[in-house]
Amino acid sequence: MREIGSGLRIKYRLSVVPSDREAHQWAERADALIKEGVAPEEAGRQAANELFEIVPNLVLKAEADTIEALLKQAKEK
Repeated sequence: MREIGSGLRIKYRLSVVPSDREAHQWAERADALIKEGVAPEEAGRQAANELFEIVPNLVLKAEADTIEALLKQAKEK
């Protein structure tokens, strides 16, 4: 399994690889949105958009992890 920061960067096309601390903040925000009733994939996207710089046209040649896998990995750090 890849590092959480790299997984977040690939999934959300982030300008930089987030630190473990930043990944944990993302997971907390995504969890809060999910508890508010936002669908998991949308919650992850919204949290990433709030916390990181997203580069919409960034092309990374890797397969993205699921939101569930990313949340689990962020919480383990």
